[in-house]
Amino acid sequence: MTLVRARCCAVTGRTRVVNSIRGMLKPYGYRIPKSATSTLVTYLSENVDREILRLIAPLAELLETFDEQIAHYDREAKVLLPKLAPEAVRMCDIPGVGPISALYFAALIGNPQRFEKARDVGAYLGLCRRRNDSGDYKSELRITKAGDRYMRALLVNCAAHIIGPFGKDSDLRTWGLKRMGGGTKVEKRKAKVALARKLSVIMLTLWKTGQKYDRFHRPQDVAKAA
Repeated sequence: MTLVRARCCAVTGRTRVVNSIRGMLKPYGYRIPKSATSTLVTYLSENVDREILRLIAPLAELLETFDEQIAHYDREAKVLLPKLAPEAVRMCDIPGVGPISALYFAALIGNPQRFEKARDVGAYLGLCRRRNDSGDYKSELRITKAGDRYMRALLVNCAAHIIGPFGKDSDLRTWGLKRMGGGTKVEKRKAKVALARKLSVIMLTLWKTGQKYDRFHRPQDVAKAA
């Protein structure tokens, strides 16, 4: 858990530096494109005035340092996950779920058998909606946010990748895209949270049962016929 939180700190630091560079260059008319650090450094060296570049060059070097440390934490997570929870490694078979998310999930849950029903993990992580129903009225409230906020952020990021432009075709992606509806900002945000909750249930199920993840789940009779 400390490893993942330290990586989160490095990612937050990198984001703040990038936003600071954008803010400092905006009055000069520069519009920094959203890209990786290497592309950003190249853009700065080719387009920004030399005198201005001289002042922000140390920040660009700091970005490269952050990237190196984040990559270091990623390598550490790949090594630590099989040692901490060998059965949880199969969670990485889900497209969009990496060693960082699987490692933090395993460290936070500890013993997967303490959840009698896999669906309970959604409420444990604060990804379920609050309920305040009365008679025929059914409320539509926000999620409880009762669990660990780092885990929720990681799961939402995984969900965003799954339904994003680079997500692999799967039942999860199809389900998430259907939840997006018209594709407004509010619908996208709700779809990401709903998919994150569903993803947590699948991750716990794979960990408890030892099953292999199937991107296109089919009932046994359908699979046998095929």
